[in-house]
Amino acid sequence: MTNFSPIANMDAAIEAKIEAALLNGVNISVASADDPEKYAVLMEQVGITPEEQLYMAKRTIYRMAQIEIGKRMVQALNEHCKVPREDIVPCITAYFDALDNGEVSA
Repeated sequence: MTNFSPIANMDAAIEAKIEAALLNGVNISVASADDPEKYAVLMEQVGITPEEQLYMAKRTIYRMAQIEIGKRMVQALNEHCKVPREDIVPCITAYFDALDNGEVSA
């Protein structure tokens, strides 16, 4: 999976623009990506630049991919043994820590 590296100052700038737009009465629920004209107007009203739009799209796609991969991993785990949800992350973390420390091998 290609690594997406969040850019903190870009995230902060986008969040600030959205918050300011909401405080100024911009209705962000009127536009969707399904209607390019309304979407373009909204992006202009909020002040989101094309670079920020591309960043937001990449961030969203990366997150969606992570979710799908995670879903498939949990499905595969549950096919072979039932692992309670709250135990999955700690168990996987312990395994990778043990790999890193040389306690176990892959």
